[in-house]
Amino acid sequence: MKQLGIIEYLASTDISNVQSSLVPPRLRTQIVEYMSELGNKSLTSFSSVKWKQFAKDYGAEFGLSMDHHDWEMRLGGRTTPSYPLPPTFLKHLIAHALCWIDVYGRISANEVRLRLLEPFLVPIIALFQGRVIDQPEELMEGRKHSTGGRVEHEIILVGGVLFFVVELKADIKRGKDPIYADHVAQLFLELLSAAEHNRSLDLDGLQIHGLLSDFSMFFFYTYDPTTKCFYRNERIAIAPYPRTQMCQDLVQVCNKIFGVILTAYIEGLEALAKKSRKRAARGNFSNESSSPFMTNDNNSGSDPQDSGTRKSRDMAIHFAKLCQQTLGTGIGDIGEIEQNGAKALAYLKKSVSSIKRESDEGNLYKTELDIMTEKDRFDLADKSVCTQYELIRQMQEHRKSFDRSMKDYESGPSNAHKRGRQEFESSK
Repeated sequence: MKQLGIIEYLASTDISNVQSSLVPPRLRTQIVEYMSELGNKSLTSFSSVKWKQFAKDYGAEFGLSMDHHDWEMRLGGRTTPSYPLPPTFLKHLIAHALCWIDVYGRISANEVRLRLLEPFLVPIIALFQGRVIDQPEELMEGRKHSTGGRVEHEIILVGGVLFFVVELKADIKRGKDPIYADHVAQLFLELLSAAEHNRSLDLDGLQIHGLLSDFSMFFFYTYDPTTKCFYRNERIAIAPYPRTQMCQDLVQVCNKIFGVILTAYIEGLEALAKKSRKRAARGNFSNESSSPFMTNDNNSGSDPQDSGTRKSRDMAIHFAKLCQQTLGTGIGDIGEIEQNGAKALAYLKKSVSSIKRESDEGNLYKTELDIMTEKDRFDLADKSVCTQYELIRQMQEHRKSFDRSMKDYESGPSNAHKRGRQEFESSK
């Protein structure tokens, strides 16, 4: 009870006071979690971190400059490819997203920016059919490089592999602005925290990608645990007006986000495959050693190297790389882009169908169809809408019939008998 009182007391203060306090890490994490449960809207991941303090603590280890004037120039460059999605896919995506922009109107707060990014993120992540999932507004647990805090999006591969973190801020000013450097410091801490999470899964060499955005500027960064270096990935600017230019710029953003996720998806699969081989070499043939790949029920062997696990794993990687190669053939006319894009997404579908979906336990929706085509989705939607409206119509008819019966009864038994006789005759 005494500890709970301390948590409640500290949770009533600003998050920065909690993160800079001398409270033990375990208790500090409990405080942050408690603040999240209270719905404290001021809670953002690592929001009190400043660049100078971050560089002072980690600069020597990760080769960072303390000076916010030239820190970015000292970062190396490592650009993740952008891949052209099919034009029809992007047309539907942007048309839908424009409705969101109309609904939310003025972009003036982090919460609005978070929602504006979702109509772009969700359809792209949905291409991976539940094998890549988004955990929006996730509370990151306290780890070596963090005290814990809220991150807008964590993009995770099945098996718990964390590879893409999204941080949204209001009115980012790039260049020598110290506030921008502070935002980057907060994102870098999240990348370090994600790398530590993956290391706990024996995936310590996996790159982590990050996006810092205010919906007018998109800054992509990458952290490589093997070199212990941060890299500038790419910067994309969005014109706020006219809308035609804004939509053109959003095409570039969508292709970039898809490129990052596809690249990280392949890297994650290869990291899991490497982990499986290492465990098999040590004689560990537990289910964990081959998760999340499918197994062949007809194969009774326990060695994942001799079972259907290896085949399904290799198929997932093979088709994902075919998707990548097909999209990387270059830009032709609209017809060629559409054709290549459709072919590439068909390869991606084959890849994800080789991997087990996240457990249905706790999922909001469950489906008998593991992989749903566009036709499957529309057929299900059509059946659901038509069936529900038919039920509503039947309920209304029953209600009308009941109301008529009650009215006739109240006006006298003879009228009720007369109406009943008329209805009987008309039904013949």
